Amino acid sequence: PLKKKMQVLALSVNAIGPVLRAADLRACAHCLVELRLRDNKLEGEGGLAEALRDASSLELLELDMNRLTSLRGLKGGGCPGLRWLSAAGNCIESTAGLDGCPRLESVSLYRNQLRALGPEVGCLKHLRTHK
Repeated sequence: PLKKKMQVLALSVNAIGPVLRAADLRACAHCLVELRLRDNKLEGEGGLAEALRDASSLELLELDMNRLTSLRGLKGGGCPGLRWLSAAGNCIESTAGLDGCPRLESVSLYRNQLRALGPEVGCLKHLRTHK
C-alpha cells in the first residue's frame, strides 16, 4: 500500500490503463500534490472523475501521451486546487471539464484534436499570460 504522506507520484512510461482506478490512489489521493501519468494507456476519460475524487491537494497533473478523448472527468470537483495541467499528445476534442479546475494557471493541450476553445477556458481566471 502507498504511504498516506506521499506528495509526488510519478508513474510515467508504464502500462496503466485504460482507466485509472480509484483503488489505485485510495491511500494517498488526499495528500498528492503532483501526479505524473505521462505515456501510459489511459483511454476515453481515463477514469479521472472517480480516481481523482479525493485529490483535493493536487496541484500538478500530467497526462501527456495517452489516448484520452476527454477531460470531462476533471469537472467532478476533486481537484479544486489544480494549478498545472498537461494533456498534450492525446485525442482530446474539447476543453469541456476545465471549468472544474478554477485555479488553473497553466494548461498544455498541444497535439490533440481541438478545433476551437470552449467557453470553459473563459472561466479560468488564473491563467497566466506568456509574453
